[in-house]
Amino acid sequence: MESYTKAELLRSHEIYDDLVSIVSAFEFLFTEVGSLVPTVEHFERYPSVKHSVDNRSTTPDFTVVFKDGVGLAGEIARFPLHENGVDKLCSQIQRYDTLDVLPGATASPVEVPQGVDVLLIVPFSLGTAAVKRVLRDRMLEDGHAYAPGRAPCIVQYTKDSERYTFQRINDPANGRLRESNRSEGLGAWLEADNVPVRADRFQQIKAARRFGNDPIDPLYLAAHLWVTEFAELSQEQPRIGRYVSLVVDTPAVANRLRTRYGKGGKKDVDRAMAILGAAQLATPLGGSKWRVAWGELARRNQIDSLLEVIAERAESRPKSGPVSAMLRTERESREKSEQSRLF
Repeated sequence: MESYTKAELLRSHEIYDDLVSIVSAFEFLFTEVGSLVPTVEHFERYPSVKHSVDNRSTTPDFTVVFKDGVGLAGEIARFPLHENGVDKLCSQIQRYDTLDVLPGATASPVEVPQGVDVLLIVPFSLGTAAVKRVLRDRMLEDGHAYAPGRAPCIVQYTKDSERYTFQRINDPANGRLRESNRSEGLGAWLEADNVPVRADRFQQIKAARRFGNDPIDPLYLAAHLWVTEFAELSQEQPRIGRYVSLVVDTPAVANRLRTRYGKGGKKDVDRAMAILGAAQLATPLGGSKWRVAWGELARRNQIDSLLEVIAERAESRPKSGPVSAMLRTERESREKSEQSRLF
């Protein structure tokens, strides 16, 4: 039986949520901001691009093909501080630097004759480290394996409840996005000032494309299942006490996710259901089926979010909860019904 800690669950959720949010923010910038849209040929989320050198898949978090022949590959990174982790990141983004095709509007690759700029997006806490470890300790070091044709443009981000804010690190070694043939460009904005993107501007994009390319974070998916999928399945279903009893099958749920969002596998759903099981919000029925006690979750205070409630319950593994309460109410109701038939 897997054990969970609230802090680790919330941290893993934050990393995954940042990935989906930031890609959605850049999709908004390049596909909906009036002055940038005319410069863009195509924006692609989580592409898989065959590299001409070895024909292996290369997977930036997003790519942009511009009408002036320049390409852009964006990578959102929380690199580890040990040397091997930084080397791995550098090897990854060097592959982006040497791409000569990117996904086009018809999903087939198109040439980018002017080459590809690399945009490396890191949390504010790693911005200075990224410049030192990636640019100064490696790119500028004579003979180092990381030797891109163009320096990546490193941008750090901060966030609050209303927006993400992106800032190009003002260091001579830091790269610039090439935009000489465009009247407007993200690179020019980043060099002039911070670029804030309000969450409400990209919320519809994120809602329609909720998942990234990596395995879905289990707490992220558990919360989505609770708020969206199970809420919809519970509509017009009778309540047993405070809860609606649902029987869900993980392959069917995964198929529902793929139909709606194009992503989601049985293993993703299994991991999310395991967290809901530890939190006493669901219980296994054998095979791939689970019984869910769906309803509003009690909170200790108004500050606690749904994520915090699920994570805290998963960590503490309570002996009782919505599932046991629902089953007890169901049993009592059945006994009363049997007694009424006898008398």
